[in-house]
Amino acid sequence: MARVTPERRRLHWVANYFQLSAGLGALSLAGGLVAAALDVAGSRATLLGHPVAWSLAVATVAGWWYTGHLLHARRREGGWMALLNLVPPLAGWALAGNGGVSATLVLSAAGLVAVLTAWRDLH
Repeated sequence: MARVTPERRRLHWVANYFQLSAGLGALSLAGGLVAAALDVAGSRATLLGHPVAWSLAVATVAGWWYTGHLLHARRREGGWMALLNLVPPLAGWALAGNGGVSATLVLSAAGLVAVLTAWRDLH
């Protein structure tokens, strides 16, 4: 049995974060579709008025799931995809200079550190 290194644990943490986010995003999308089907609070018009937004949301959820899958497989492509998802919230916060800290920033920073410190474990 292969030894589980701290780097691999960190990668699994980040992979699980992406896959959990994908699962929650899929539930949210499913709820939105059910609401649109039942036309709750005019949600059908919102869905029909913004089909590209819904399509991008589906693509985002699929991308999160695939990023987690690649990180579980220790693939470098997963590391790049994770960086593309984790850096923008931090860059936006740094450029805005508003000083507020949110859960998104904390998770992005922790995920970024985890991926970068485990980079050599990616193939």
